[in-house]
Amino acid sequence: MLPDKKILDITLNAAFTLLGIPRLGRKPKMYRRAKLMYNTSRERKILYRIAAVKRPEYILEIGTCYGHTAYGFKINSPASKVYTIDIHKEMGIEVPENQADQLLPRENVGKIFRENGAKIFQIFGDSREKSTYRGLPDFDLAFIDGNHSAASIIADTKNVFVKTRKNAIIIWHDYRNDGLAETISALHEIIKTYDIHIFHIEGTMLAFTVKNSVYGF
Repeated sequence: MLPDKKILDITLNAAFTLLGIPRLGRKPKMYRRAKLMYNTSRERKILYRIAAVKRPEYILEIGTCYGHTAYGFKINSPASKVYTIDIHKEMGIEVPENQADQLLPRENVGKIFRENGAKIFQIFGDSREKSTYRGLPDFDLAFIDGNHSAASIIADTKNVFVKTRKNAIIIWHDYRNDGLAETISALHEIIKTYDIHIFHIEGTMLAFTVKNSVYGF
């Protein structure tokens, strides 16, 4: 039985147990790094292990940036169809000042997976808008790592809840409140609205839930 609905800190082993992921198995495939990385090596390994073991049919990433994470999902679960959504500088969409350095020219968004010839479905659009998801499949794994203002995280999350299947794993990055991200505040608001369980993996900036009745859906 899960505890009262709130954000709980749990160990990585406990998280893997909840997700039905064995502790032992093949290591996630890593790849050459570009100059800028926004996930730690440990967090990438966790994400890629989830993809490798669960082998989701459809994966969604919000926040493409250079394309490291989308590419890692694809090479660790080659049969998955990976979709990634982001804006680019030329679209003229405002972002928080503290995230301006992550707003890239169109040619740089997703350059890692394009340079490596990975078949990834790249979408330029505002992830906060319902229209961006029109025609997309329902997803089995979603990684929310876009605009880190509380309002944007809540909007992204609401859209993801609509566009995910039963038992989908939903993961948020940058679990913190530090002036750069407002993810903790956003997730507390989401719990109030949806009355669900969310877990933070200790020692990381990853939090997750699973879209089934056990977690409150």
